[in-house]
Formats: sequence, C-alpha cells, structure tokens
Amino acid sequence: MLSEIESITSSTWVSEWIYAAKISFKPEVNHVYHLYERETGDFTLSLLSPEEFAQSKRQLGRFVHSVRLLGDHTWHIER
Repeated sequence: MLSEIESITSSTWVSEWIYAAKISFKPEVNHVYHLYERETGDFTLSLLSPEEFAQSKRQLGRFVHSVRLLGDHTWHIER
C-alpha cells in the first residue's frame, strides 16, 4: 500500500512538471519522452534521451525521468 501511494505521488509530481514544461512538439500517446531540468529551474520535455544527447554538443540540463504518455493523458515514469 505504501509503495502504491509513493508511486501515485511521484507520478503526480512528474505530471505537474511535464505540463509546466516547455514542449516544442505535440506528445503522442504511448510514446516515450525525456524530462530535463534547466539551470533556471524550468523543465523541458524532449524527444532525445540522455544517451542521444551525449552524442551531441547540446545540453538541455539535468535529466529527470523518461516518461510515457498514457491514453488517459497521464504520464508513466519509465526510468
């Protein structure tokens, strides 16, 4: 029961961060995206994983989570 409550609480926070984040594309259901926190404290949702960013010279900030958009428009934390 406690782990279920922690999971719901964590998912709620992530959903709030995502819906407040800068998103430069339209997220599609059942796709995985990656949430980053910038030095300013703002969040950005990206198509690129941390591994893909490691190959580029661009930095988005601190990686927070990889998330999947579910059919009910909530987010599932993948990692």
